[in-house]
Amino acid sequence: MLLLSPISAKFLFPNYFSRDIEGFKNQQAIELEKLKSDLKRTAYEHEVRFSRLHEKRAKVIAELYDLLYETSIAQERMVLRGGPNATQNHDQTENEQALLEIGNRLHRYFNRNRIYLTPQLCERIAAFNQRLMTIFGQYLLAGHESLSHGERGNAFVNAVRATTDEIPGLLREIEASFRELFGIRHRG
Repeated sequence: MLLLSPISAKFLFPNYFSRDIEGFKNQQAIELEKLKSDLKRTAYEHEVRFSRLHEKRAKVIAELYDLLYETSIAQERMVLRGGPNATQNHDQTENEQALLEIGNRLHRYFNRNRIYLTPQLCERIAAFNQRLMTIFGQYLLAGHESLSHGERGNAFVNAVRATTDEIPGLLREIEASFRELFGIRHRG
């Protein structure tokens, strides 16, 4: 058995343990750098992913706004030029067809992209969309009834007027949702 004097033990053991401690510190520093690198990469991936999601959401909101605005214009044209004010049946039919077309585009786009909108906005637009689709259904049914073209146009214009007042409020909500994406809060 090897016996060491207290003096030699005092010098040998600290060197032995200090080498182990230094090796352990180096190993931990390498592991820490790997973890930092992984964390940075993951953070960047999330940033890119959410940036794209943010961009897609802004695009959907802007397009939805545009479709609602087009619907509003088509409704105004229908109300102002249709019904009893129509000078020709062709003008009235053209206005009705334009509103039906934009309404259908709005309906399809909204349903395909509603996942990007807030639940409250979805409820409001879905309710509006439902009323608009009901109007279109009534219009199509009226075409098969024994109503004259003028009576059918008047019924459609009256139904359209019922939803025309909703669009400005929806547009304001969409504007607020869009601005919120960019950190602009409504003061009110």
